Amino acid sequence: MESVNVNINIAKVISLIFEPIIVLSLLVAAGTFHAGLDAQGIVLFLLFALVVMIIPIVAMRFWFVRVQGLDWDIKDRKARILPLFVLFLFIVMDVFLVSLWNNTFLNHMFSLFLAWTVGYLAITLFWKISGHTSVITLASLLVIDWYGWKLTPLFAAIAIVTWARVAGKYHTLSQAVGGIVYSTLLHEIWKSFL
Repeated sequence: MESVNVNINIAKVISLIFEPIIVLSLLVAAGTFHAGLDAQGIVLFLLFALVVMIIPIVAMRFWFVRVQGLDWDIKDRKARILPLFVLFLFIVMDVFLVSLWNNTFLNHMFSLFLAWTVGYLAITLFWKISGHTSVITLASLLVIDWYGWKLTPLFAAIAIVTWARVAGKYHTLSQAVGGIVYSTLLHEIWKSFL
């Protein structure tokens, strides 16, 4: 029994480390460095992303947890729909604001985030998949696209997060794998259009 509790505690820590907001923030940073901006442009865009994108989304999540009484992971599929719709609205605004930077790479990256959110929301209307496994999969694939195959060890993060989401009893194995499959398919479809 104690080993089960240890596994659940380890799974919780892994889930916190690989929280989608954290992973996406790091992905935006990695993408910003790959976008061809000069040093000043990188600093300005990262500050812009922090103030206009990351802080508002974190504040929204806290509002749903504190005011609406949802748990941080929003385990109930139907309860995820409204926060995902609000996230969709934020990302539509972000796509518009990013377009003002006139950087094709950043436009593509944020358009992909919008496409991911629309698809994830559509799936959530009918089935619950893991946002953690979906986000770490998309992030791993994009970083490998941008920086090369030497970063394939990132794929280990997908396996670790999958284990954590199932061991922590946040998702079934099919829900965790569903997140991986969704982001892999979206990534491959997206790449075929670029």
